[in-house]
Amino acid sequence: MRVVPLTIFLFMVLFSIPSVYGQEEYTMKQLIPHGGIQVELIWPEDQDGSFKAIEVDEISNFTVRFVDSSSNKMVDSIAFDLVITQEEYLIENYHDEVADGEMVLQVLFIEKGPATIKVTVKSIGNIPVNELVTFSINVVPEFAFMAVIVMAVSMAIVITTRFNVITKLHLG
Repeated sequence: MRVVPLTIFLFMVLFSIPSVYGQEEYTMKQLIPHGGIQVELIWPEDQDGSFKAIEVDEISNFTVRFVDSSSNKMVDSIAFDLVITQEEYLIENYHDEVADGEMVLQVLFIEKGPATIKVTVKSIGNIPVNELVTFSINVVPEFAFMAVIVMAVSMAIVITTRFNVITKLHLG
């Protein structure tokens, strides 16, 4: 009968892992040192309305948004570079991009673990700025597959244990 507490423990561990799946969107914000512009990285919701984690071997769509920190309105004509690295490897390099408030980007991460997104705001309209902000993110392994395996093994243990107990009761 020790198997049932083990199954309950595995179930609790599996569903108590902190995640951001329940949020509608996940927004990271950084204020550039000069100019009063806030750079935001936004990961949208998934098809079911929950936040989609950044997973290995899946294309991640995200929005880079530029907001005036005093008015909370998007700023037009922002020239910027965006570089994404994971450890020492270059993942994406968006060079000389221009956004009118925001731009949607797609990235494919091939490794789990930390990644860095560096956004250099080069100019606002015709005014040179050349300011850098850095974001840190974490790419996770495909969680759903692991969850299914753990749950299947747990359920198999519970069913086998209960079958053995019922068999012993009927035969004994």
